[in-house]
Amino acid sequence: MKKNYFSTSVLGALSLFFLFSCRVEDDFVQSNTPPEEKRFAAFWTTDQTKTVDFAKAFEEVLKDYGESSGKELYGVKPKSDGTYVDFNVFSQTVALPEGGYAVLFPVVKNSKTTDILIASIDKDAKKLGVNLVDKNMAQYADIFKILDERIHKNLNVQTARGTIHEIDPVVIPWNPNHGGGWSGGFGGGSGSGGGGGSEPTCSEVYRMAAPQSLFGRLPPAQCIDPIGGGGSGTPAFPTLPPPDPCSRLKDQKEDYKYQSSESYLKTKLNDTSESGFRVGLPVPGSGQASSQYQQLSNTPGTNQLDFKIFNTTFGIMHSHYNGLIPIFSPGDVNLYIQLLKNAKNNNIPLNLVFVSVVTESGTYQLRGDNSMNVDALNMYTDAQITALNDTYTKSLGNANISTESLQQKFMDFLKENMNIPGMELYTVDENGNSKQLNENGTPTPCPN
Repeated sequence: MKKNYFSTSVLGALSLFFLFSCRVEDDFVQSNTPPEEKRFAAFWTTDQTKTVDFAKAFEEVLKDYGESSGKELYGVKPKSDGTYVDFNVFSQTVALPEGGYAVLFPVVKNSKTTDILIASIDKDAKKLGVNLVDKNMAQYADIFKILDERIHKNLNVQTARGTIHEIDPVVIPWNPNHGGGWSGGFGGGSGSGGGGGSEPTCSEVYRMAAPQSLFGRLPPAQCIDPIGGGGSGTPAFPTLPPPDPCSRLKDQKEDYKYQSSESYLKTKLNDTSESGFRVGLPVPGSGQASSQYQQLSNTPGTNQLDFKIFNTTFGIMHSHYNGLIPIFSPGDVNLYIQLLKNAKNNNIPLNLVFVSVVTESGTYQLRGDNSMNVDALNMYTDAQITALNDTYTKSLGNANISTESLQQKFMDFLKENMNIPGMELYTVDENGNSKQLNENGTPTPCPN
């Protein structure tokens, strides 16, 4: 549709009123210099300490778009055949290579996933992308299965409890840097890399919903000025809200595979060698739909576990049998660094990465979030680990040391010898409740 704008002379005459709208209707005079398009307020902030819940923002804006445009969008009202977008199920937020962010949602009909919707926002928060993922994309089947399984899990929860109480992102093995793979969309057509679907601006989303004034439509509150609503300084896209380690630990508490693996390790504390598991994302193209747990074997000719890491690996679980120091060793900390580097190289979210150890004094985990600067970390050499083991044993090797003293001495050891910015230590009790151990040794319980 042809879009016209207030002329500069009209704008000057109306200086006592709200000056300009996102875009006005065809009956206004076109300006030689159209005003710069406004940003979606839902995706923008000038406060760098704030974060955006992108899944929630997409849900809000897509529903507003359907209401204002009158289009039969999946997420606003079911299509005549009962198809809709389930906004209770969504992927982790992914940063796009060209800037901006995207989230995947399942398209559902008759309680079954039929398509995958990708909602994206560009780097300037001015253009919304609404597309369907191309079914020919290499990892489409894996992603589809993961989302569909969560749909059925939520249906079971809803049936049992009457409503869904917990909504968390589903981690999917999708890397937009290796090809977008979306096409079609609400607007029809086809394309890739975000093309071919519907890409409304803020003014287009909220045009029909904006109230009328004497001189046309007022700019809705959902659209803000390009300079950030008139504020000073240069606004910037908020950083992604990293899922905190407590949330990931809570996920593990409810994960049958994880709990079974941990229970198995607790039965191995009287052995004379360590046991463990390698944890990884589903292998692309394998049809796997959830995290994979592979039992570790010993390095040939030794009683030492083979901690081999693959490009899908994000976690290691292992035991320290009775007689070993019942907390992480320097080698375990070095393994955590290795996992972080592997995750960065293979586009695995850093907040997924963990190392756990099951001991006679409890279970511990090393974790961090997506803000960790992995490039600044270096692996320790074998010689350095040998030297660190000597220091570690002298400090923590007393068999009569209390659990509280052991934890404090380990925190001191890390601070003085293996300080890794962003790495956090957690304890997990018999009931699966977690606490972060602070630098001074005091615990901070995770929310239940």
